[in-house]
Amino acid sequence: MRTVAVLLFNQVDLLAFSGPAEVFRLAGVNTVGLFYEPPFQVFTVGAIKSVRTGKGLRLLPAYHLNNHPRADLLVIPGGVGIQRIMRNQAVLHWLHSRAQQAEMVLSVSTGAFILGQAGLLNYHRATTHQFFVQELAQLVPTATIEYPARFVEHGRIVTAAGAAAGIEASLHIVGKLLGEPVAAATAAYLQYR
Repeated sequence: MRTVAVLLFNQVDLLAFSGPAEVFRLAGVNTVGLFYEPPFQVFTVGAIKSVRTGKGLRLLPAYHLNNHPRADLLVIPGGVGIQRIMRNQAVLHWLHSRAQQAEMVLSVSTGAFILGQAGLLNYHRATTHQFFVQELAQLVPTATIEYPARFVEHGRIVTAAGAAAGIEASLHIVGKLLGEPVAAATAAYLQYR
């Protein structure tokens, strides 16, 4: 079983983290809602004990940055709190060190800015939310920002353009790791085209 750590922070976008979390949580489910065997264990990680989404929903991360299980996959969502979190040295250090050990890293929407700030997008192809393409190009001048791509895979790093594209990118990762039939079954269960 692979583990998936989803970063939470104040003013995170709800769909940017919950969409991918739900894809990985439901991967391996069959058409009647029963798991053959769950291939992913999904958990949340935060730098603080309680966060609020951009719309005020309170969330309690299951683990702190320093005390969570090994993470095979990292999900870095975006949101209006991105400017503050990308200046948080503890988060940047956590991301940089954990990304070296992870099988894959997924950023969703402006989550790419955290990857860029941590140095993970240098000389990479990437994408982000359509409203922030130029800002990401300025932050990481060595990166090639591919817009209007819905998601971009470069090595172990996948960046998704927006929150809905994060679902698509997560299904892509499921297909890459577990095979296209599993990704197709997961999409069908979610009724995602």
